[in-house]
Amino acid sequence: MSGVDVVRRLQGANWSAALGRALAARFQEVIVDEAQDCNPLDCQIIRWLRDSGVTVTIVADFDQAIYGFRQGSPTDLRTLPTATMLKTACH
Repeated sequence: MSGVDVVRRLQGANWSAALGRALAARFQEVIVDEAQDCNPLDCQIIRWLRDSGVTVTIVADFDQAIYGFRQGSPTDLRTLPTATMLKTACH
């Protein structure tokens, strides 16, 4: 399943709500390390996790971004609401 397929499935209300409840019940926290390399699809999934009640901790160093070849960019990470960025190691 591609990232686009995952995001498309997360937009389906019934599937999305059921999965969100299950993940929030199962995991106390999701840690996204090296988040400076997140691409737009990754950021959508991070938003969805947070909106589903999962605590998301982001660890990033914007000076270490190396995944531009897969559209990873610190710029995309900066579009996340500040409530999502609980912990960052940003310069």
